[in-house]
Amino acid sequence: NAAALLTATMLGIQPATAHDAAGQALYCPFGLQLTIPAMLTAHLLLGFVEAIVTGFVFAYLRRTEPGLLDRSLRPEDKARKPLLIRLGVAMLVLAILTPIGLYLPNAVGAGSAWGEWDSAEVAARTGRTPAGLEHLQNAWHAPMPDYALPGQENQPLAKVSLSYVGSAVLGCLILTSVVLAFRKRGTAG
Repeated sequence: NAAALLTATMLGIQPATAHDAAGQALYCPFGLQLTIPAMLTAHLLLGFVEAIVTGFVFAYLRRTEPGLLDRSLRPEDKARKPLLIRLGVAMLVLAILTPIGLYLPNAVGAGSAWGEWDSAEVAARTGRTPAGLEHLQNAWHAPMPDYALPGQENQPLAKVSLSYVGSAVLGCLILTSVVLAFRKRGTAG
């Protein structure tokens, strides 16, 4: 929620701080009165859901694997192997479920997430393309735009879903590698 508020603030002050001689916003054409409610409404609502799910996860872990949460009850490495396998399976299941993020907005006609628009979509919503946004449009090309392999962005959802799952698995592997590297570094020092 704090990150959403800061992002909404940065976007919302742009019409006042980054504009051309005619007063037209160069990047984000929406002021604070729109950016803050648009960003915070979804994040605050989802934040409660995330808090509830996190509470259930901690309650489950406290009941089934107390050593994971309490350092004084730290299990031996052999006892942790089944836990790591279950966590890996849980991460894989969540990765497989990530295409829900594609299907639900499509099913309810929600379109793109608020503010995640290219210059053409901003022009369709506001009637004009901000000059700075158009200038920066091609400054960066994400390796997996819209979580899809390059060239698959406009493919059917079923095909893009595989890329979505691949992106989630790749993200999990990178995150796990970073955590393990820091853990080894911490135990070595």
